[in-house]
Amino acid sequence: AGLLLGVIATAAVAVPAALWARGRARPERVILAASSAQTGCEWKEVVRSDFDHPKPKLAWRNGDYFGQELRTVDSTPVWFMGADWNQLWVPLGDVKPDVFAVQAAFFVLPEAEFTKGVGMEVFTDPVGPMDWSSSDQVHGGGIGLAEEPGQAPRFAWYFPAGSKTFRADYRNALKGPFTGKWRVLRIEGSRSGGWMRALLDGQMIVAEVGPPRDLSGSHVCLEGGGASYHQAKVMWKHLRVYEGGPGCR
Repeated sequence: AGLLLGVIATAAVAVPAALWARGRARPERVILAASSAQTGCEWKEVVRSDFDHPKPKLAWRNGDYFGQELRTVDSTPVWFMGADWNQLWVPLGDVKPDVFAVQAAFFVLPEAEFTKGVGMEVFTDPVGPMDWSSSDQVHGGGIGLAEEPGQAPRFAWYFPAGSKTFRADYRNALKGPFTGKWRVLRIEGSRSGGWMRALLDGQMIVAEVGPPRDLSGSHVCLEGGGASYHQAKVMWKHLRVYEGGPGCR
């Protein structure tokens, strides 16, 4: 299933189920490759989507409560997610760089009494109908963030069922609430190198090394979730995909 799995009956929320099983983890040793600050590593933009021009063939699905739409905020196009769980599927075509970075900016309206969550999954594809009845997907993987009333913010590093086990070389706790301001979520990785990592506002929160993942999908999936039958009130903008040069390997 997708990273935002619809309503979880025991918690009455529409955020990633895996988040409820994970607490804070201590930072661990990290062995990584590409960095935008690394000498000789250069990133080339290969996909740009602002959800309006040029108009991509977007697809979306969400819970049966409100919905999603393109809006303009401060003269900038943003994708607004208003249902209690939401998925926006952005096609990438044949773009599948060996060393890659995918990033987008998000804003989550803070509401202290309600759970809020966002997620981004890369090189993935939807499965099932594009309506409220399914959030399933295949290929790829990504990260979900959640804030629950009275709890520290947390994240889940997610891959579809059946994926091979990786070694987490670095795992850190989120350093505070992510709601209330624009944030940049970024996933970097290497297909041949077998490493991936996620960053929030340039700060790494998780990294892994292992056998190559199944990154054969042709979409980026952006997600937003909230309390059951309560609007998520998540906005996304500036989706970008980059290809890393030889120095990034």
